[in-house]
Amino acid sequence: MRLERALDGYWLAKRRDFSPNTVRDYELTFRRLLEHVGNKEMSAIKVADINEFLNHLFEDLELGKKTVLNAWIALSSFWSWAETELKVEHVMRTVTRPKPRRKAIKLYTLEEVRDMLLACDVSKPWVTVNRIRVTSKRSTALRDKAMILVMVDGGLRVSEVAVLTIADYHEKRGQVRVRHGKGDKQRLVPLGDAARRAIWRYLGERENVRPTRCS
Repeated sequence: MRLERALDGYWLAKRRDFSPNTVRDYELTFRRLLEHVGNKEMSAIKVADINEFLNHLFEDLELGKKTVLNAWIALSSFWSWAETELKVEHVMRTVTRPKPRRKAIKLYTLEEVRDMLLACDVSKPWVTVNRIRVTSKRSTALRDKAMILVMVDGGLRVSEVAVLTIADYHEKRGQVRVRHGKGDKQRLVPLGDAARRAIWRYLGERENVRPTRCS
């Protein structure tokens, strides 16, 4: 069986197992593989072909090591399926798994966090037609402070905090449910006193809103 036909069978069997983001990433990897090695017979694709392909991603397309690792994972998943379904050699077993360097996470200093919280209170200064420099109080100050402290305290990404709802916060337990994390997974994140106080102040400002008792 040729590569393109085998990929069709793989998706029929596996598509439902992956998140939309994973499907998109895998499809891109497989499309690039087809372009690079051609629509060969599966049995004709060797370890050397895969190594050349991964080198092509890194050197010619100048993709990052993490992206190349993701491509390796996609190919390994495909050949694991093909080994069972098509009885072909699992070439990925002898292809070295890329090892990207882990970037050191830069932590905000206490002073930087204080500056961000202070910036929530007033708008960026602007100059009126009379050349007077003015600022105004921001109506979203309490909300923005709560969001910043949830990110800092819980280690959440901006994209994760941006989609949180009141229903995701369990006030008594001091936990927030991250429903849209990487890979569409869910996790419960405990918050410290500073973040919980900030949320309490924000909810107090919203008279008709109370947290849902999440299970």
